[in-house]
Amino acid sequence: MRDIEVRFIKEDLRPPFWLNDVARADFQHVKAQRSGDGATFLLQNVSDFNMHQCWPLPDMRLDRVDTKKL
Repeated sequence: MRDIEVRFIKEDLRPPFWLNDVARADFQHVKAQRSGDGATFLLQNVSDFNMHQCWPLPDMRLDRVDTKKL
């Protein structure tokens, strides 16, 4: 995904992005509204995850993740 902004009309406690059993996920210039201290990404069984300039998270590359919240 590239150059995407995700917002909600009514507050939602779920993470804006939930990836399950995904290989090769690239996110660039993505903004996602979230509730409070909630996670932006929930990753489960994800490999080759890349994130670049996704406010407010730092750039990162993950080779393999069983379960992780970002």
